[in-house]
Amino acid sequence: MRLKIIAIFVIACAFPVVIQAKTGFDYGAKMAFTRSRLDIDGFFDSRDWRSGLNVAVYAEKEIFDHISLALQLEYAQRGFIHDQVETSETGKRINTVRANTRLDYVSLPVFLQLKVPAKSITPFIQAGPRIDYLTEYRRGKWLFSSVTGNGSIC
Repeated sequence: MRLKIIAIFVIACAFPVVIQAKTGFDYGAKMAFTRSRLDIDGFFDSRDWRSGLNVAVYAEKEIFDHISLALQLEYAQRGFIHDQVETSETGKRINTVRANTRLDYVSLPVFLQLKVPAKSITPFIQAGPRIDYLTEYRRGKWLFSSVTGNGSIC
């Protein structure tokens, strides 16, 4: 699976899909590797980053000089990994188990972009609303030893 993701990334970098016409209309595809985690104070003892993939198609129209309106449809893999120390009834440490919770989203952001052209690059600032729809939720499961049983997290 990891090799497949790396191959997709290399192909996407080798063949960028961005077309820009002289009319100020731009569209294309984007792909990125992401890392996410859930941060709730006091809820988990140990959290780790979960790696994922983000794929999007976008369209952008310049409405004024250096100001554009951008619409994007994206799929994003998010979530978190939680480590839990497994202990016996007497409190003796048995091992550490890991649960990988997966949250996949389809998002529709609408951005207003303010571009600041420079000599070789054009940095920009984006602001606007987005709608996120949870498409898949896979609850992380700890695989405890037979001594303590199995469990899952939210």
